[in-house]
Amino acid sequence: MGLDLADLDKWDPNAIHSVFQAAIDRSTGVRGTATTVGNVLASTPWDGAAYDAAVQANGKIRADLIQHADACDAVGRAAATAEAEVRAIKADWTKVQRMADRWGISIHIDTGELSYMDPGNAGGRAEMEHRVDIIEAQIRALLARADAADEDLASAIRGAAGLETPEQIYDELDDQAPQESHAGEAEPEANRTYNQIKAFEQTFGRAPLSSSDWATAAILDPHSYNAKNKGAPPNIVVGKIDKVPGQGVVRTNLFIPGKDVYAPPTDIPGGGFWDMNLGDNRGFDPKAGPEDTRVALLVDYENGVIIARQNPSVDNDTGEVKVGHPSVSATQQPNGSVLVKYNAADAFSPGGEAPAKAIPFSVNGTLGIQPTADGPKIGGDVTTFPALEIYGQRPGMDTQTLLQSWPSFDDGQFGPINGLAFHKTVGDYGIVTSFNDMFPQLAPPPTPSPGPGFKPPIYQPFPEMTVLPPANLTPLGPVSSPPTVIVEQPTVIYPQPPLR
Repeated sequence: MGLDLADLDKWDPNAIHSVFQAAIDRSTGVRGTATTVGNVLASTPWDGAAYDAAVQANGKIRADLIQHADACDAVGRAAATAEAEVRAIKADWTKVQRMADRWGISIHIDTGELSYMDPGNAGGRAEMEHRVDIIEAQIRALLARADAADEDLASAIRGAAGLETPEQIYDELDDQAPQESHAGEAEPEANRTYNQIKAFEQTFGRAPLSSSDWATAAILDPHSYNAKNKGAPPNIVVGKIDKVPGQGVVRTNLFIPGKDVYAPPTDIPGGGFWDMNLGDNRGFDPKAGPEDTRVALLVDYENGVIIARQNPSVDNDTGEVKVGHPSVSATQQPNGSVLVKYNAADAFSPGGEAPAKAIPFSVNGTLGIQPTADGPKIGGDVTTFPALEIYGQRPGMDTQTLLQSWPSFDDGQFGPINGLAFHKTVGDYGIVTSFNDMFPQLAPPPTPSPGPGFKPPIYQPFPEMTVLPPANLTPLGPVSSPPTVIVEQPTVIYPQPPLR
């Protein structure tokens, strides 16, 4: 028996998320125990037949623990898929209810029947029947999606009960083909979870499990779900870094607060003196996704990657959509600190992106991210427009706001004109300067013998210092073949005090 409308109303995606989180937490704990069991035996000074028997028993225990962790991972993936589907279905169910209400149609949730007040004439009744047909079709589609989501949740439950193996759960999830998408149209929301899983699997060879994994899966997803983007995909670049377990992911969003902004036209005779480009129309939001911004950056310390994504630009006057190409490079220190330089121009910039990046009249800057015992710390130098928000997601912890910076001069329609030409420092700028090489300047040539009018040089106890920003940053590359970011310790040489 399938689900009905009353079931849709009662569904609680937060409860499903609890299943996902419990499964992932248990998997993490069990894997940790398996590692500890092996380490304890390996560090014990022991030999002989008893030791051999202990090694054999220990190996079986570790294998059983890892097998249980794999089962928990599969349950978590099924629950995460079901949760995403339920959230999307409930959002669409709300839209259907609002549509019916605007049309004067009552939905009887207990029976599934639809009714309306008789308009009193044949033409009105025909129109209402047509609207009822539309609502009924929407409801049938929702219930079909709900049955599929319910099966995902059932897989999670069967897996938790030991009635399905991880392989069976994964096979069932893979059998669910995504909805068909069409050129020039937004990707169906129902495909989001499927697409994110596939994008993550293509990069890491496994499904996303933790909250850090899902944040990375979201920015790697090469689809656009927002209708304004008309299905145009973002441009994404990636680089590999050394992992720093426990630091989680650092998400950076550079977004336009307003609904639209003035931008220099690419064709003055045809477009007038100014063109209007669509903005992101929002304030600071820790839950904002990677498509809710102009440029998104992510440093994933758990999986060892840096990802940059530039979303499509939309001309509000013509509806035309173009996608820019972010220029992003990075370097890393042995302590895990990462320096990221980014430069992203409006795809509609006069003459193209290259001149805008060279001037620069673009979204550009430098961000330093430093792992600490209390989590990542942030500092940088950024353009005064657009808005900047940076959030941290560490394993087992709530999202933490690391930095938020509103446009300095103008957050309205003239924001790009007034703000892209200027920079400001944000956060702890010392993180950025910690990447500089620093050493004493070379000694000047010997002073000639004193002669008429000789003036002795001013005594300087220490020579002046030469400071060089890092020049060995690695450009990020395509998702299919990401380069490895160079790891290098800055050269810092302090002068020796002079002998007296």
